[in-house]
Amino acid sequence: MRLLFLFCILSMLAGFFLFSETIFVYVEEIDSGATLDFPFREGLFNGLFLRNHIVFDDTQSDYRIEWEKENFKNLVDSAADGGARFLIAVRVVSRSAPFKETLRSIKSQAWYYCIEVQRELLVEEGELEGDNWGQEAVMDGEALNLLLGEKLAAIVDKICQNPIWRL
Repeated sequence: MRLLFLFCILSMLAGFFLFSETIFVYVEEIDSGATLDFPFREGLFNGLFLRNHIVFDDTQSDYRIEWEKENFKNLVDSAADGGARFLIAVRVVSRSAPFKETLRSIKSQAWYYCIEVQRELLVEEGELEGDNWGQEAVMDGEALNLLLGEKLAAIVDKICQNPIWRL
């Protein structure tokens, strides 16, 4: 019985180390229409932590990101300094409009870029979007963006588990 218990513990530890990566995250959140807290970043961090990844960011505020040119050189350098294998750069734009009384209709779009830091290689880019239309009473902007962050965490986890990165 103790041997089985030891085997289970070792298997869990091996799984943790085999499929965990160090990830530098940069999230820029823009709100058009209202001042709301949009926890996309928290959803992304929580989702990656729950998938056993080591995640960090930098509170440096003077990054000059050229989203249109996909120029992430400053972020890649910071990620490399921190020992990250991947950089996830995300730009979230949320639009809100009054719905009724204190409720708001929210639509959020997130454009993301996953970069393998050592080679400065763009691994994947994409867009996520969501809204709370018809669900304003049960889903506010905070819940919506938390959910979108968690969805991106699942995408990033799949990228990290790709055997190509095990080389």
